[in-house]
Amino acid sequence: MKQITTVLAILVSFTMSAQTGSTNYGTNTGFSSGEDYNSAFGYNSLTNNTADYNTATGAYSLQANLGGNQNSAFGFESLKNNISGNYNTAIGYEALNSNDVASELTAVGYMALRNNTGSLAKNNSAFGYKSLYSNTSGPQNTALGWGTLQYNTTGENNTATGYKSLHFNTDGKYNTAYGYSSLYTNITGDYNSAFGQGALFYSTGNYNTAVGHSALNNITSGSNNTALGYRATSLSLSPTNQTVIGYYTEGQEDNSVVLGNDNVTAVYMAEDAGATVYAAAMGTYDGTTKTNVLTLSGDDATLASDLTVNGNIAVSSDIRLKKDIVNLPSTIDNIKALRPVSYSKKNTLSSEEYGSTEIGLIAQELQEIYPNMVSEDDSKDPLLSVSYMELIPVLIKAVQEQQIMIEKQQMEIESLKKVIKIAN
Repeated sequence: MKQITTVLAILVSFTMSAQTGSTNYGTNTGFSSGEDYNSAFGYNSLTNNTADYNTATGAYSLQANLGGNQNSAFGFESLKNNISGNYNTAIGYEALNSNDVASELTAVGYMALRNNTGSLAKNNSAFGYKSLYSNTSGPQNTALGWGTLQYNTTGENNTATGYKSLHFNTDGKYNTAYGYSSLYTNITGDYNSAFGQGALFYSTGNYNTAVGHSALNNITSGSNNTALGYRATSLSLSPTNQTVIGYYTEGQEDNSVVLGNDNVTAVYMAEDAGATVYAAAMGTYDGTTKTNVLTLSGDDATLASDLTVNGNIAVSSDIRLKKDIVNLPSTIDNIKALRPVSYSKKNTLSSEEYGSTEIGLIAQELQEIYPNMVSEDDSKDPLLSVSYMELIPVLIKAVQEQQIMIEKQQMEIESLKKVIKIAN
């Protein structure tokens, strides 16, 4: 008798409806008429449905659906308030719970896309715990991972992949974040791209691109910046138009490019096969605009080939930069000791190719007379270089001394001429 009662209870709870291909299982499931190919499993699932091709599994799933077709809801109150939205998929507790009319949505995970509402909030995809949880009307967003785009409300066309990536974004749009907590703090910034754990973590600016673990993770409100490399960052918290490339490299100032950190010893262009580097910069100096300015900064800069300049080479010489100024002593004897020579030269010690004939001095010889005019590189077998620019003041001093001698001799000649004239 007990077995018969159980069978009757099952028959009461599970019935094939009069509608074509529809299945209802549970209290108050699939009560409306006229719909086909629907499946409802759970208390109050598909209660008010009048549409077709819907699947509801879980208490209150698709409860309010009226005209929405081809929806799938799996989980307690998933797609509960859907009225006319089509082609939606909700898997998880309260996934797409508030959606009413938007279509083509996919939510997988606890409360994923829970608050999505309105006809504009379409074409969103959320996978993970509370991914796109707060989204109300933002369309075309993709969130993959725990808490991704969790606070997004009206932002659109964002893609977030990784734990809490774009976590606090509200109405920022066209952002892409791949990696644990990438673009984590972005709220309203647009057109940012972050690839790597913590990349652009604090950024709220626009048009930034960061590739690498913790790349640009320190900037806050800066925009138009690009960083490539592990912890490639900027010295500024709000930089503008900085390009930073390399491991642990730091951007120095706005509108600048930094290539490599302070351990980099060489930069090759075109695999050292030769390349043309153009510099067309604009700068302002004391209110006077200078165009096409190329500045080499640092203790040493080496060019391993000829340098052609269609303009002037200027060396900073402002008295405000100097101290301990002393007039040069006599230089004529030192100049006389120098040995100007002609020679052919190769670029490296290991090279066997010599270039065309040049004119100059021998560094080792000059070093004995003016050691400050000779420097050596940091190679294993250091090569010596000559600062010919520093010879100019020495030559000027020598010319001045010679001029004094010439003028003195001229005076003596004039005196002798007078004596001879008197004698005659």
